[in-house]
Amino acid sequence: MTIHRTDQWLDTYLDKIKTSQKQPLVEHQKLICKPLTSFFRSIDEKTLQEHLIRHGLFLPHKNNSKYLSEWLEKDFYPFFKKLYQKLKRAWDGPEADIFLFPSNENSRELQEQFKGNAGLSYPSKLFLFLSPKATPKALTALFLHEYSHTCRLHYFEKAEEDYTLLDAIILEGTAEYLVRRLLGSSSGSQIIQTLSEKQAKALWDKWIKKYRDIKRLDAKHDLIMYGKHGLPNHLGYNIGYYLVSNYAAKQNYSSKKILYTPNEEFLSIIKG
Repeated sequence: MTIHRTDQWLDTYLDKIKTSQKQPLVEHQKLICKPLTSFFRSIDEKTLQEHLIRHGLFLPHKNNSKYLSEWLEKDFYPFFKKLYQKLKRAWDGPEADIFLFPSNENSRELQEQFKGNAGLSYPSKLFLFLSPKATPKALTALFLHEYSHTCRLHYFEKAEEDYTLLDAIILEGTAEYLVRRLLGSSSGSQIIQTLSEKQAKALWDKWIKKYRDIKRLDAKHDLIMYGKHGLPNHLGYNIGYYLVSNYAAKQNYSSKKILYTPNEEFLSIIKG
């Protein structure tokens, strides 16, 4: 398991879209997404392409050659190799397959809310979608966030379809807390709003308490996590950060200890 040399895949892709008669969409599937299918169970390159683009992967079209070339010039590989080794030791984290790609430069949400960067994490692998304009601190914050997900998903591993709303809430809460603890509050996500005890208790009782065990494929899961149709924006994320940050304030735990704390312990804050 390693940080894969996806820069070489991107080099080949750039050459192909300049010379091939095929559409960039096809070359994108063949050269960027197909090599990744072996790291998943039963998925084809088209489905995986759609999934990764939804989470921030760069779009396949001829007009972004300059952007991709600029990205390659940054040579992110040494930076993330060193950071991965450091955090793996500090957190006793798992081996992970790590894939670095350019992010979608045309996504307004990505640019305005996430500094042009995004990530996607699994128990044994993670994807980082990066802007060539990202600062080292922003890159570190992203990796801290995503690798903390991988560590926690690996430590409390279960079948993907069995992950619950509570798992997602605490997963995001621990990631956000660790980024702010290790890098400062200015490196935290812009979507997080600090809740008072009264606000958090009211939101928990009204929107989350009875749905805490719903699974990821339940329509209410993402509704509560992201906040839509009358629910507060990013409700699940904000409750998660409230639970973890307030629990941590009452404990003398290391970052590693917080990272591997079971869900139920964090709930003592909302029940107390």
